[in-house]
Amino acid sequence: MPHVFTDAIALLKADHRKVRDLFRQFDRAGSASRRKAIAREICSETRIHLMVEEAIFSSTFQADRGHEHVRILIGDIESALEQDAPFAAMVAMLSENFSQHVHEQESLSGGLFAMSRKSGVDLVKLRDRITAHKEKFLPQSEPQALPEVVGSQMKLLVAA
Repeated sequence: MPHVFTDAIALLKADHRKVRDLFRQFDRAGSASRRKAIAREICSETRIHLMVEEAIFSSTFQADRGHEHVRILIGDIESALEQDAPFAAMVAMLSENFSQHVHEQESLSGGLFAMSRKSGVDLVKLRDRITAHKEKFLPQSEPQALPEVVGSQMKLLVAA
């Protein structure tokens, strides 16, 4: 049974922790194949997290200006993985950008989460909307639907 989060902020913080843990796993991974698998998972989890924030959470408040840079890094990492090109430095850069993203959102004074708590928005209903939105992008038992953002439009790619 999946974990039930108390509100939207708890759900998004759990996403932050999950991605941070993936970065730690990447740093500790010994084999190249394991690092590639973790890098792919980092890209997927980060993309889904950012898309959910943009579609549901940030639209309620203020969009994160750093999302576009992160999206470009994700694309660069995925391209490098497909071409067997070096990608570790890009993953390190993505980790730094993601840490900054987390800091900006979770800052107790002026962060997006603090502003949302002060605003009085129904964070439980927002959690439910985020959960429903995320389910659209989670891996299926059949070909995996992966979200991709092109410009300001979102589309789904089916990966074999």
